[in-house]
Amino acid sequence: IAGLLRVSEWGNSYLVTMPLVYPSGTVVGVRIMPAQGGFWVSDFALGYREAETFEAQRSFGSHAGRLKEELGVEYTDGHELRLFAKENQIAWALRRVAYASHRIVTKVYNSAPTWDEQEISATLFQRLRKLFGDAHVQHDIHVHGASNIDWRFAAAVRSRIGLILCG
Repeated sequence: IAGLLRVSEWGNSYLVTMPLVYPSGTVVGVRIMPAQGGFWVSDFALGYREAETFEAQRSFGSHAGRLKEELGVEYTDGHELRLFAKENQIAWALRRVAYASHRIVTKVYNSAPTWDEQEISATLFQRLRKLFGDAHVQHDIHVHGASNIDWRFAAAVRSRIGLILCG
């Protein structure tokens, strides 16, 4: 069992590597921090940082917000998943927080291809609005083409030369 976990002292807290691995191959870590009456056990926002590596931090917040009650953890403004635990609850809290962080990151990772397309489309639309102004940019355009094919574009810019389709 000692080979499955690694504990490191870090200031007034402890970092524990757990026997779980995020989809990227990074090991799940949990921080234990003493507090009045017990301990805060959190993922130290490592799950959020993991989602940042594939630019899915918005998706992480969305999944964490939906799953926090089901998983029995808090989701803080600092993007930490955490629990308050008494000394005799630390082992349970470590498992719960590690599982929650792992599960949310896995959901984010599995939904990333869909999210990626939507995020790229939204980013393109925002950039075009800044360049050409709100009145000249339309979002999510469908054009009926030859052979009855319906083409989807992330955005279109109306200019004096016509309609420019993007993405």
